[in-house]
Amino acid sequence: MNAVPSVTRKSEAVAEDVNPAEAIDYQVTPSFVALLERLGCSLVITNYQSSTVMTFSSLGEGRPLQMFARFPAAMGLALDGDRLAVAARTEVVVMTNIRKLARALPKFPGVFDGYFVPRARYLTGECKLHDMVFDASGILAVNTAYSCICRIDGFHSFVPVWQPSWISEIRPGDRCHLNGMAVVDGEVRYATALGTTDTPRGWTERRLDGGVLMEVPSGRVLATGLCMPHSPRLIGDDLYILEAGTGTLLRINRANGARTPIVTLPGFARGVAVHGGYLFVGLSLMRGSLPFEGLPVERSGRELICGVVAIELSSGQVVGTLRYTGGCTEIHDIQVAAGLRRLGISGLDTDTATLAIDMPEIGLWLDPPPNDDDAAVSSPASLSS
Repeated sequence: MNAVPSVTRKSEAVAEDVNPAEAIDYQVTPSFVALLERLGCSLVITNYQSSTVMTFSSLGEGRPLQMFARFPAAMGLALDGDRLAVAARTEVVVMTNIRKLARALPKFPGVFDGYFVPRARYLTGECKLHDMVFDASGILAVNTAYSCICRIDGFHSFVPVWQPSWISEIRPGDRCHLNGMAVVDGEVRYATALGTTDTPRGWTERRLDGGVLMEVPSGRVLATGLCMPHSPRLIGDDLYILEAGTGTLLRINRANGARTPIVTLPGFARGVAVHGGYLFVGLSLMRGSLPFEGLPVERSGRELICGVVAIELSSGQVVGTLRYTGGCTEIHDIQVAAGLRRLGISGLDTDTATLAIDMPEIGLWLDPPPNDDDAAVSSPASLSS
């Protein structure tokens, strides 16, 4: 990527109950912020390593806005209008956008036009849920620990709905690292896995070339020999995946599995969101231990980054970069919140959700209790810096 001027923010994130050691610092190119402004959207980003969900927006006039909230081992995301689902370590948390109350947020009046708060928690046990999507019957999720695609229905821990043909039983153990799915009109069409093994973490033995792309529900293997494939997405008639181990965005021929490299990125590429002709792709640093040690992307000689890059789909060119420089080394998933220009979020460890009384027609903010332990946030002055 070409070197471009960037805006640096250090400990200026709007954050709830954040200790100095947990501050997530970043650099962002003006073009990245300008793109969010032009598209009229915000990003929702999960950070597994430091257990946070982050929102990233523009305040206008090129000023970035970041907010983050704690969710233990945050991984997959699903977004459908004013509903957001977050996969945490042992549960899925469903949040809603208190749209009519957002502008009157007591601590930051007039700042936000959208604000997600927790409303429901589904206890799943530790499943390591990756790609997720809302459907008519609940939430579909790639259950990596149990090697299946499952539904979160609110009655069971989860309901398996599909598994690769080589998986002999639904048991924990991450047998093939099933991780990604492409969903169209509520139906899963494609899935990715890091191997075709049926033993606990058996996929690690061929992490460099054992990855596969499958059709669903037939299970036909469309492409083999992939290095840690993730995040399949069907965009129009074109199928894309991230070959995370090489950092490459690939277009896949849906008839014969032939692959065309679009762009190679400086990081472990995982998490894709599509909006307005642009892809937002997550990049992570290497963990320095197996199975991530010695991947081609690490041996490329390029400086690797953790963050999000914006790619113009028509040209394959990187047009902007959000780079995390402290407190964050891994991006797991990304969603685009269309129509929300300045987006905030509250975690499970604050009382914002209980103070926001949201009804179908009206809403109000309750006064905090006298012994208010609500989280500390940055001063409004930092928002306009």
